[in-house]
Amino acid sequence: MKIINPASSIEALQERIDSLNSALASEQKAHQVEKKTRIELEWKLKELLARLYKPGSEKISPDQLQLILEGFAEDAALAETGSDGEEVPDPAEGAPGKKRYPSKRTVFPANLPERIIEIDLPEDEWICPITGEARAFLRWEEP
Repeated sequence: MKIINPASSIEALQERIDSLNSALASEQKAHQVEKKTRIELEWKLKELLARLYKPGSEKISPDQLQLILEGFAEDAALAETGSDGEEVPDPAEGAPGKKRYPSKRTVFPANLPERIIEIDLPEDEWICPITGEARAFLRWEEP
């Protein structure tokens, strides 16, 4: 049987604890450096995204606007005369050979009596409870 000296085992354990503490300290320092680097990179990314998508990033020069307007004018001229120079029929008139169907909107007979109904608020509801101002008249429909 081997006899273990308690003083030497305590010293060995103390050395082991010291080495683990120093390893932990170095790992914590490395973690702090990585965390700081990650935070800096996230801020740079946010700044670059803000610069990329800011409202003024897509500016159009006046020359580009002039080109767009010229393109619209050319399209309008082609639409009026057609590509081969002949007149294009108005789509509202309908193409020849196509049957136009009347609208399904109901037309009221002229002999129906017409009544105007006004619904007025009581005086205690004339003032808006939120803003405290007098409520405005919304609309009047003419017959």
